[in-house]
Amino acid sequence: MRLYLVLLSFVCCAAQAAGFTGENTISSIHQRECAGDKGLEIMLAAPHKNPDGCNDPIVIDVACAAANYQSILTLSLSALAADKKVDYWVSGCDVHGQAKVITAMIKK
Repeated sequence: MRLYLVLLSFVCCAAQAAGFTGENTISSIHQRECAGDKGLEIMLAAPHKNPDGCNDPIVIDVACAAANYQSILTLSLSALAADKKVDYWVSGCDVHGQAKVITAMIKK
C-alpha cells in the first residue's frame, strides 16, 4: 500500500508542470470554430520551452471558453501587429498536443 501511494504521488506531480513558454514572437494566429477542443491557435516563430512536454512545441491554444479569452486575443493581436515578443503561461496539453494558454504578457 505504501509503495502504491508513493508511486501515485509521482504521477500526480508530473501530470502538469505548467510554466512560461519563454519570450517569443508570433508567426500567425488562427481562430478555429470554438467547438470541442478547437479554440484560438497561436503559432510561434520558434519552439517554446514546453513545460508540459506537449507534442507540438510551436503552436499553443487558447480555449474559447477561457474567462480571459478576449484579453489574451487582444494582447496577442497587438503583439503580432507591433512585432513584440510575448511570453505565455501554459498548463497542460489539449487533444491536439498543443499547450493550453492560461495568461499572456507582452515584452519590449
